[in-house]
Amino acid sequence: MIGLLIKDIKLLKNQKTFFMMLIIFAFFFLFINNNPIFVVSYVTFISCLFVVSSISYDEYNNSNAFLLTLPVTRKEYTIEKYAFGFLIGIIAWILSTMLSTVYSYIYIQDFQLVDWLASCLTMLVIALLFMSVVIPVQLKFGQTKGNVAMILSMASIAVIGFVGLKLAEWMGIDVFKLIGSLSTIGSVGLLGIIIVFVIICLAISYRISLQIMRKKEF
Repeated sequence: MIGLLIKDIKLLKNQKTFFMMLIIFAFFFLFINNNPIFVVSYVTFISCLFVVSSISYDEYNNSNAFLLTLPVTRKEYTIEKYAFGFLIGIIAWILSTMLSTVYSYIYIQDFQLVDWLASCLTMLVIALLFMSVVIPVQLKFGQTKGNVAMILSMASIAVIGFVGLKLAEWMGIDVFKLIGSLSTIGSVGLLGIIIVFVIICLAISYRISLQIMRKKEF
């Protein structure tokens, strides 16, 4: 699995121009639009999606057939994709959060560090949840069909969320009040719940991806 990680990291070297454009675009919005939280979310999301590029590279000219002739199992391949996306996303999130925090501390009045870090953590959580949807879709449908499948998946999630809210409203459950009551458990407890929720979503996503890889023919 380490070999696969090294392969994917080396592939990033072919995207130096994209990295430069990403940094320039992020700084542009940071100083022109004065929107540091956008920078954190933008950089984190884009970095997590590099895992899609790595899967596309593996599918190019049916390279997966060659990879699986090496001492690499389908399970190791699946684990590596999650590890790669998580690693790149976390590094990008840490760097963008650090730079944006320094900027916010200097240029934004009444800067609240705790609230700011909570917002940054929320962006990371959303990016990881998005990645948990992207990877199985990409493995199942590939680059071309995967884009359409991703749109349909996001639309389905939105519909399920809307129907769930309406169903809760019909049952007399105030969802927003319930969410607001979570603040009573404290920041540490809330952080623990968020971490557990993300781990569960990634675990479910991993199991789906593993089943896709086991059934996939190359």
